[in-house]
Amino acid sequence: MTRCPQATVPAGSESSSSCRRSLGEVAATWAALDPREFPFVRGLADRLRDHDDRAQFLAGVDLILAGIATLSGGE
Repeated sequence: MTRCPQATVPAGSESSSSCRRSLGEVAATWAALDPREFPFVRGLADRLRDHDDRAQFLAGVDLILAGIATLSGGE
């Protein structure tokens, strides 16, 4: 399995595509599990397929910067 540090991979790059494929493969494996035995994991399969680490990382950076700006009296 390929490790996908998407927060450091430029969107649209070959590495980004590779990470998307890897997440898709894991999601397909999870979706194929027995729904009675693994209901939670099965429920996450679609969310994993569409997950974007980069977007979440950037949202976190925005949140931290907004907090710093608030504490320092900026906007």
